[in-house]
Amino acid sequence: MNRLLFLLAFLLPLGARAQTEPDGPLQWVRLPQYQLQYHVPVDWTPEHQTTDSSLVVTYFNPDRTLRFTAGKVRDAAARTTPAEALKRLARQYGLAATPPVKATYDGVQFLETTGTGRLDGQPQRYQALAAEHRGHLLLVYVTGTPEAFVAHQAEVRRILHSMTPYGKRVR
Repeated sequence: MNRLLFLLAFLLPLGARAQTEPDGPLQWVRLPQYQLQYHVPVDWTPEHQTTDSSLVVTYFNPDRTLRFTAGKVRDAAARTTPAEALKRLARQYGLAATPPVKATYDGVQFLETTGTGRLDGQPQRYQALAAEHRGHLLLVYVTGTPEAFVAHQAEVRRILHSMTPYGKRVR
């Protein structure tokens, strides 16, 4: 009986860990234009949009219930603060945002917030990070259905928290 309890106690953390691990393998995305690198699942489809002042890459998960967007506006840090960028994002998606909190990921200081609401009549949730980085404004976020956020919670967190300055040693 003691051996059974010991085995269950030993296996329980493995089961709990399996529930919080990302769904699949992640790859590093390194774009010199961002001067950042980040993880994204290998099976997510990218779409690129470049203008004279911005670079935006959006990735969709296979069933398109989640969208990860990483954007940089060149030389915008003097005109727009990270807090203003997060407010604009919330307004754009018609979502109610929580007040941002300070967060630092691998030396980059972000403001981080989450929000919920409806977009085109559909329930949505998002988690967003904004930062001034080397004179540019960075805005990265994941949007999707509330169910998708619950199902892929660890993956979303790992994507957003993987931001690291470009050129640093990859873990």
